[in-house]
Amino acid sequence: MPSHLALKDMDGDLHAKRMTGVANLLTKGIETECNELPPFPAMDPRWRILIEIYKSRSVAAYTSVSFIATAAEIPDTTSLRLQKALHDDGMIKRCADPADKRRIWVSLTPKGVAIVEAALAGFAEALDRSNL
Repeated sequence: MPSHLALKDMDGDLHAKRMTGVANLLTKGIETECNELPPFPAMDPRWRILIEIYKSRSVAAYTSVSFIATAAEIPDTTSLRLQKALHDDGMIKRCADPADKRRIWVSLTPKGVAIVEAALAGFAEALDRSNL
């Protein structure tokens, strides 16, 4: 990842660190069978894409289209189609890598961040209430 794409140190942003931790729990399969937890469509591939892009924010401003497909465990063609739809809905932005025109970088828009953080915050509150 080019150094100019790195985000500023997020150590001071406790909320972002907590939400990234919740996102990590979701993608590690800590979706318990506890009935107290709200329905979270983490198995929906669009959510998996958004969550993986969100998680990548803690280390870089952008991540590659192909990395997202791999991280979200979605076939490349499906991931590309869904990423286009998320882009069209204003949740992610795409930009070409100036050093390699074949590579496309993706990141969340402010709208995408707000949607993901709202969902993660609800899930985190449910986790807190369930004492897991």
